[in-house]
Amino acid sequence: MGKDERLTLKELFKAIELPQMEEDSEPLKRGRPPYPSKPMLNGLLLIPFGIASERELARKLRSLPNLAEDCGFEAGKTPSQPTINRFKHRLGLKGLRLVLRMLVEKLIRNGVIGGVSIVVDATELDALKGDPHAEWGYVVKEEAFFGYKVHVAADFKSEMPIEVKITPANLHENSQFEPLVRKARRIGLKALRICGDAIHDNKATRRFVRSLNAKAFIDRNPRRRGKMEKKHASKTYRRLKASVERVFSRAKEWLNLENMHVRGLKSVSIWVNLVFTAMLAVAVAAKGNGLESRMRCVRSAFG
Repeated sequence: MGKDERLTLKELFKAIELPQMEEDSEPLKRGRPPYPSKPMLNGLLLIPFGIASERELARKLRSLPNLAEDCGFEAGKTPSQPTINRFKHRLGLKGLRLVLRMLVEKLIRNGVIGGVSIVVDATELDALKGDPHAEWGYVVKEEAFFGYKVHVAADFKSEMPIEVKITPANLHENSQFEPLVRKARRIGLKALRICGDAIHDNKATRRFVRSLNAKAFIDRNPRRRGKMEKKHASKTYRRLKASVERVFSRAKEWLNLENMHVRGLKSVSIWVNLVFTAMLAVAVAAKGNGLESRMRCVRSAFG
């Protein structure tokens, strides 16, 4: 492919080889047969790219035959919004995490994710009014927000998410550091350098990193040492930290992470995993089509 070429949606769906989900084991007694899971999953993947809602997705699939065909639907047969919603919950968080893990493993096999340096960080996600599971918390000192924290372990070299976890905002970020790193190591990543920010600066976390025979790049928290002034972070730390900040930036600016229309921890977790699945899907498709320079472009990868 030449420098100016872009991916098509059809190439995206083909390249990422989203797995066929098991259909309901019991046949329906009445009504239309269920839509195949593959095109349904492809359709869901479009929402982070700018489709405002499941309702709009249903409308676009109905009114744009080429879009429906790219997803894999038969001519004239597209799902309604309630059907899309039912499929999303049947797939569930577990199913989406399987898809995300498959994409991560494919990027590892293709040499995109090396996993030598892992960066752990979190960002805020404001909740909708009345969300029963959202809480007040902080990511930035003295800037309280009502919602959730999105915790990510990312690969420094590729700037790709490896593991994602969503918690209410009041849960301390350090609670997710060890689980995220362990999951990254469990899929075969060496993680010889592990980066965290000042909120992870404690003896237990540093001891955990040493137990993995890894080097910790964790910003010093002066309050833990009774000091008023903070030392300048090393150049290596700043580079590591900047990489995960770019991951969050792409999720927010290009994949509408903050444009959330759901409530409750389960639904919010599904939405966040869908966003990061879309990010990984672009990388897999770009790599598979010889567009390595566009693996992190997300929007500009498409014509």
